[in-house]
Amino acid sequence: MASKALDNFIASLGIAEQLTELERVYDNPPRKADEAKVAGLRGAAAVLMVASFEAFIKAAIVEHLSELTVQPPKVPFTNLPEKMRVNSVFYCLDAAIKGPRHVKTDRADRLPNIKMACAKIAADIIDPEALSSTQSNPSSNTVKSLFGDLGVSDIFGKIRTPFHRAWRKPEAATFIPDKLEEIVNRRHRVAHTGLALNITRGQLKEALKFLRILSGLLDKELRSHIDSLIPP
Repeated sequence: MASKALDNFIASLGIAEQLTELERVYDNPPRKADEAKVAGLRGAAAVLMVASFEAFIKAAIVEHLSELTVQPPKVPFTNLPEKMRVNSVFYCLDAAIKGPRHVKTDRADRLPNIKMACAKIAADIIDPEALSSTQSNPSSNTVKSLFGDLGVSDIFGKIRTPFHRAWRKPEAATFIPDKLEEIVNRRHRVAHTGLALNITRGQLKEALKFLRILSGLLDKELRSHIDSLIPP
């Protein structure tokens, strides 16, 4: 069954798709008088789909890992993958010590969160939030690293066969990470330059299809990974 995180993401992609539908009423290429509107709609769609994908990745990891935080635990802490255990401890402490990103805080202000982190670690409870941090960049390397931290190695290799089956078009072995990188970098260019007229309708349509397939497979892999850890 799909996670709530995936359902929310697909709904967000629907909003991005509506933006592309609104853009299609204009000439392609657009008339000079319509360039700003077209750029705004294309740019908004490109940014929204990546922002929504980042939110999905974080929410899906938290949602699936929450099954491992219930008390009494479904899986003893020592039976969890070593990478998951080690990274949970270090990331949990690191986040508490550094404090919220992009927010300046005093050391004294961080003490309550540090104490909570220490209590969680002492109780052998993993921290889904700490294990879901994308650092505001849902790139292919970030996705690969996040899954690796949970004990899932080579996530793109694991989903390659079902992805190509759903994609219905033969592609290179590195197509999935390469295409995700392309989509994320497109969002970065729009956000940093404000330029979006060079984004084509074909690129937006392809990106929507790609992210729908990718998100579904990542969600399924997370579900499968958690299920494999819980005794029958």
